[in-house]
Amino acid sequence: MPKIFAAHKSRTLDRDELEYVSHLRRVLLTASEAAGRPQVLLESSKRLSTAALLATDPALDVRVLHLIRDPRGVAYSWTKEVKRPEAGPDEVMPIYRPERTAMRWVTDNLGFRTLAALGIPTMTLRYEDFLAEPTETIEHIAAFAGLSLGDNRLDFLDGNRATLRTPMHSIAGNPLRFGGDELTLRLDDAWKTKLDPTSRRIVTGITAPVLSRFGYPLRLR
Repeated sequence: MPKIFAAHKSRTLDRDELEYVSHLRRVLLTASEAAGRPQVLLESSKRLSTAALLATDPALDVRVLHLIRDPRGVAYSWTKEVKRPEAGPDEVMPIYRPERTAMRWVTDNLGFRTLAALGIPTMTLRYEDFLAEPTETIEHIAAFAGLSLGDNRLDFLDGNRATLRTPMHSIAGNPLRFGGDELTLRLDDAWKTKLDPTSRRIVTGITAPVLSRFGYPLRLR
């Protein structure tokens, strides 16, 4: 990552990086053509390196939506056994130790902050804030993406319920994506009672230096 970040200042990539960006660009442009050239194409791999490399390509208008969640909630999520319906009846999501998740939380989120410091348009959004005001948040995201929402563009939202009316093309990811056309938007804060105290202290200790940067408290009431 330091090497990729440095490329934003020097405006030079090595041969392998140039080849990788070229392949990514072709995939994105082909997807755009297949979708009828929409105003915005969502690249949802969530990888910091992918965002950083794509932003070096002058042919692309890259804008980063940086979604973040309380690290203790993230750590608890990765300790659960969750089935992957798209992969088979016996397949489950990966499980990670809380300390590993906490360290990745720090490095990844500070990395996305670095993208903003390099001048890459970046909007940081907390998971908790989105669920508190989904409609208003989507309006802010659309404005950030350069989209003008006309009348009834958000009529798929009714309070905390979303009705998905377009085909879903994901082949992997959170099982919630494969649960049908009706989705209830609710804050998942089970970690407050179900994450064991030792893991909570470990995650809090590792992430403490940067928790306040993202508006999260050190101690929970």
